[in-house]
Amino acid sequence: YHKFTGNGTFTVSSLGNAAGGGSTVDWIVVAGGGGGATAGGGGAGGMRNGTGHTVSTQGYTITVGAGGSGRAGGSCPDYGEFPGIQGSLSSGLSYSCTGGGPGGAGSNYHAPNDLDGGSGGGEGGWNWGNQTGGAPVAGQGSSGGRGGDYGSSSAGGGGGGKGSAGSNSTSSQAGHGGSGSSWLDGNTYAGGGGGGGLNITRGSGGSGGGGNGLKTAYGGPIQTTGSNGTTNTGGGGGGAGLKGGNQCWDAYAGGSGIVIVRYKFQN
Repeated sequence: YHKFTGNGTFTVSSLGNAAGGGSTVDWIVVAGGGGGATAGGGGAGGMRNGTGHTVSTQGYTITVGAGGSGRAGGSCPDYGEFPGIQGSLSSGLSYSCTGGGPGGAGSNYHAPNDLDGGSGGGEGGWNWGNQTGGAPVAGQGSSGGRGGDYGSSSAGGGGGGKGSAGSNSTSSQAGHGGSGSSWLDGNTYAGGGGGGGLNITRGSGGSGGGGNGLKTAYGGPIQTTGSNGTTNTGGGGGGAGLKGGNQCWDAYAGGSGIVIVRYKFQN
């Protein structure tokens, strides 16, 4: 396994014979996860993988995408009208994947497609505009979950993962991040970030590096902290609950992506 945790070159200096490895490799490309926002969890980075890709004696450029930043806290008029930051693309062996969609803001003043990505970001908590989570890129991930306003409380939807969509929030639970998908190396990648909750239980990150959301009480301290997406998994970042008084807590960043090439070395 050649695991690229940053940009590099996969150099093929010679090929195997037909009885050994031949000229084919297996591969996985995972983009950077999306950053969480005030409420919504970030979507996982897009993930693609395959077997039997034919290579020749040359160098192949590898690009590993960074995770998107979580939306910064502090003063946030209208309870955080801006989503998180989308993750960056990863590519290698002529395959590329789109960065994870950012988590949605509390007030949902963003455009309908602002949460789209490899996997879609989870929607924010107020639903004054677009009420669904972000859409995925076909074959790379799943949709983000829906957020909700429940009077004295609110919660974001979970970010989508490669294996499943982020879940919708309820009146007692922020959305969980969608599950990731396992690969030939035995690891799981591309899990969605959990949604943040205000007076509501936070959402958990999906398997495959998704970060947990943050829970807080209105006008009070953080009750349960969240987390960033795990480095080199493409996991989405957790969403943050509101702070109150047009103040927001910092949301969490998505995890960077990874590119892995697997080939037979010898019998």
